[in-house]
Amino acid sequence: MNRSRFFGLVFLFCVAVCLIAVPCLAAPTGVVRSSPVDLDVAAFRAELDRWSELIALVEKGSVTPEELRASLPKQWLVHDGGQRFEIPTGRLHTALGQLEHPNAPRASLLRSLRSELLALRQEAEGLTRPGNVPGPEAAQQLQQILSRREFRAVRPPSAAQLWVEHMVGKLFELIARILARLSRSSMVGRALIWVLIGLAFLVLVLLLRRAMRSEASETRLRLDPAAPLAKAWRDWAREALDAASRGDYRAALHAAYWVAVYRLEERGIWTVDRSRTPREYLSLLEPQSVHRPPLAALTRRFEITWYGCRHAAAEDFREALAELEVLGCRFPSVPATAQS
Repeated sequence: MNRSRFFGLVFLFCVAVCLIAVPCLAAPTGVVRSSPVDLDVAAFRAELDRWSELIALVEKGSVTPEELRASLPKQWLVHDGGQRFEIPTGRLHTALGQLEHPNAPRASLLRSLRSELLALRQEAEGLTRPGNVPGPEAAQQLQQILSRREFRAVRPPSAAQLWVEHMVGKLFELIARILARLSRSSMVGRALIWVLIGLAFLVLVLLLRRAMRSEASETRLRLDPAAPLAKAWRDWAREALDAASRGDYRAALHAAYWVAVYRLEERGIWTVDRSRTPREYLSLLEPQSVHRPPLAALTRRFEITWYGCRHAAAEDFREALAELEVLGCRFPSVPATAQS
């Protein structure tokens, strides 16, 4: 593990400690929210109806808000066929907590609770309504989009990444339970939580200071020079072939673009100017020019790989060679690639 990744993990750990510890300090002692409840859509609607009746009992004074809040789950897990929805209960929990104060605006808070339950009830009814199921044409179109070159690098998380995420989640859950227990135990426990928050804040400050110093010492003004005017298109062609033989297709496409620029200068289309951008070169060609389509393709491929940092492959370079052939650039042989 390199140093930057290590500091990043420490940074995330400190942030997690702060995010977990502060709610533990703010939460009233003696109230523990129950675990998430897994329901289907019909059971979820029944659960919402039951909570509406409980809110009515709170309004009558038969049930205290604290008792109701203690039985409120962290979230409702609703499954509908192959789909699964997480319904948070944070707003209900907050409103019930505010109702515990003697000077709280009870009418407004009760109205807010009823509105929240009504909105959840409407969402639950919407889950059972038939929606538009995409047909085979939509699935085929989606597959065509995902098979494009720009999506080739997109991959689902590996088993190792999923395991790391699972273990990190377990670690944070353990920290949350420990801090919640400390916050309810005594003043010493709550003081210990404040000490942990202070240490986490101090570590964050030190990491940020170290990162800013490191960035300031390593940052340099890097300006890639424009194409040297002394080169000819054949010089760039040799550089493109050499880079392709090494498997460095990004550099090969960079050189292939300048092959086109210098080849068109040799034909009298323009004079190479160091201050022009690739788009400015392209704008110098008339829309009906036979040179415009191949140069436009080369320009786009050059920009997305050189400036956009998209991965370049042997296929990209082969297509660039075909476009250079259209511009009259004859290469002595097909370059060896990293795969051949």
